[in-house]
Amino acid sequence: MSTEPRPADSDSTEWTFVITDDCRQCGYVPHDVTETARRLADLPGRWSKALEGPNATIRPQEGIWSPV
Repeated sequence: MSTEPRPADSDSTEWTFVITDDCRQCGYVPHDVTETARRLADLPGRWSKALEGPNATIRPQEGIWSPV
């Protein structure tokens, strides 16, 4: 019996709709494009925090690969 989790779910969604519409699946809400530079600059700190955490190597739940 294998203890490995099943692979992450395949994704065939056409994600360009999130440019103008909300994403109910992940909670994304389109933002003012003038905020893009600031949001991108914030990403390394957010990703570092997630990747350095004690659960960084553990899949959050079956079907999801990473906390990032």
